Amino acid sequence: MDKKIMRVGNSLGVLLPSRYLEELDLELGDTVVVELQGDMKSIVIKNKKTAPSTDYLDRIVRNAVDKYLTELDLRK
Repeated sequence: MDKKIMRVGNSLGVLLPSRYLEELDLELGDTVVVELQGDMKSIVIKNKKTAPSTDYLDRIVRNAVDKYLTELDLRK
């Protein structure tokens, strides 16, 4: 579905079809998570209430890498 970019105040915006909003369980005033996926040249919009948080996974991976580098004595 093609959508045109429109001016919203000093910004630009896109109107989302109501069926998309219903599918995401979004209502006026809800907060969304917007992610740019540069490799795909796309934008992903998620409902903040229901989107899985990646913070926890990021911390687990970071801790595992730190531990691995420390064990190999590669940590500077």
